[in-house]
Amino acid sequence: SEFSAVIKPPQGAILAVGGGERKIVPGSVNVETGEKEKPRIQTTMTARLSADRRVVDEATAALFMGVLKEYMNQPKLMML
Repeated sequence: SEFSAVIKPPQGAILAVGGGERKIVPGSVNVETGEKEKPRIQTTMTARLSADRRVVDEATAALFMGVLKEYMNQPKLMML
């Protein structure tokens, strides 16, 4: 379901994407009303970025992973 990728020259970075798994996620608490939501089933996946620090710095890699997460959570954004 998940793995880590190894960078081989001349690669600067590689993204390892695991398979989707259905998991039970506990419900969150609504801040305004204090009510707790019911647990739900959610499909989750793993994504790991291995990067050569001489090519890609950590801040850029973190930014890339943040944007990737947003696109995966809201696929319609990729169409804009």
